[in-house]
Amino acid sequence: MESPFDNIVNCCGCGACASACTHKAISLIANAQGFVYPVIDKDKCIDCGLCRKVCGYGKTELLHREKQTCYGGIDCSIEKSQSSSGGIANVISQWIIKNGGVVYGCALENSEELLVPRHIRVQEEKDLRKLQGSKYVQSDIGETYIQAKKDLKNGLLVLFTGTPCQIAGLYSYLRHSYDNLFTIDVICHGVPSKQLFQDSVKKFEKENRGKVKSLLFRDKSNFPALNQKIIYNQKIIYNQKIIYNQKINVRYYTDSTYYTCFLRGDIYRDCCYSCPYAKQQRVGDISLGDFWGIEKTNPEEIRQNGGPIDPKQGVSCVLVNSDQGELLLEKVKNNLYLFNSDIESISLNNHQLNHPSNKPSCRGHILQQYEKHGYDGFLYAVHNAYKWPDRIAKTKRFIKRLLCIK
Repeated sequence: MESPFDNIVNCCGCGACASACTHKAISLIANAQGFVYPVIDKDKCIDCGLCRKVCGYGKTELLHREKQTCYGGIDCSIEKSQSSSGGIANVISQWIIKNGGVVYGCALENSEELLVPRHIRVQEEKDLRKLQGSKYVQSDIGETYIQAKKDLKNGLLVLFTGTPCQIAGLYSYLRHSYDNLFTIDVICHGVPSKQLFQDSVKKFEKENRGKVKSLLFRDKSNFPALNQKIIYNQKIIYNQKIIYNQKINVRYYTDSTYYTCFLRGDIYRDCCYSCPYAKQQRVGDISLGDFWGIEKTNPEEIRQNGGPIDPKQGVSCVLVNSDQGELLLEKVKNNLYLFNSDIESISLNNHQLNHPSNKPSCRGHILQQYEKHGYDGFLYAVHNAYKWPDRIAKTKRFIKRLLCIK
């Protein structure tokens, strides 16, 4: 078995090559760190070269070059509370399904007693809840590219959401433009491996003697939004608030080592640190993310200043990158509150619109220890790398809590 590509470091793991191979000669296999890469079965391969042709990674021609318009916005309905930011994607998804279409996106589902991040096909409005919320882990595309192509050929409206490299993979796999296709890319920091994520969940289950049923990285019942909600054995665990047996315990998100390492950028896929899509020119028809810093850039929109937006409930930034994206937003804008913005204001606190995430010097050692010694080795390496910074941060938080009590 061998790779279809000379430089495997530039593989984003989208799976377009495997989807395109009609002989099923390509499989996505996880390496020791859990990152999946395409591998060719030479017994099945006919050397047609299609896998290399459909690889969309880094192709600049896939980036939209139409005039870009920028907004901030929210969905004013209650559904927004299930979303990580302003709920824009959910409103668009509802319109697609109400008009007979289908939506593809990442869900975190239970499968064989594991939480599995994977793309799914949604055709009923009630199932859109599965796609809401951030998933800070790489999603398995599976056969959703293949399914989406069938839906497009059958004339259905199709909305495909994902990371920019996943959207690029879809376009390159299709090799044809469709008027009934709409895409949304998320402003992405980078993706850890599914294996590392699942090992972190197993560690939690062992320590708490319960089976995890669901996990929300950013539950908005406790602000700020960087908290984590885990449901296991009828108990609800928040990164900031833990409720169990009528007791409440409050802690900060840094108590989750996996989550902390994600936010620091310690555990992303290799190519994420040189991502060709971490720029203002985008690959999706619409790009969505958090509108960080709205208090400074658009203070008049804040509720305390007389505006309609409560930043505690999340605000989306909306980049419309194509004529197709403009058409889609026009269909749903009456269900949204939108205000005009610009790419400078949005990119001010969304650094992935300016450059890829920086690779920490400790990343290699952390993942090497995970590769050699499993999740305990990962924890040990992280602890040593951040021992003193973590102690200082925890001391500062403790002092702040004391001051609040007094």
